[in-house]
Amino acid sequence: MKNAPDTEEFIRQAVIEHLVSSPGCPYPANEFPLDEPLFESMILDSYGIVELIIFLESTWSLKIEVSEIIDSTLGTVNKIVTYVRACLTSAPMEQTGGIA
Repeated sequence: MKNAPDTEEFIRQAVIEHLVSSPGCPYPANEFPLDEPLFESMILDSYGIVELIIFLESTWSLKIEVSEIIDSTLGTVNKIVTYVRACLTSAPMEQTGGIA
């Protein structure tokens, strides 16, 4: 799904659909808590984090650095949406060597 739409709502729905498809996710898509800590509430385990990163990178053509895999960027659905949007809005500058 390269070059997926980059609206907040699309990103949010895509991330939720990915998370609810994970084994053991206790929430249906229409009731998924947007600010629930994904790691502490055990919605994601270490393998789930890897799957999430692969999903985000392949869906929006991102390159997520190891140093960015922290709670403040990927800790909740809303944080993931904010992170993806920030990556997408800064991508054109990075691709042109910082020249807009």
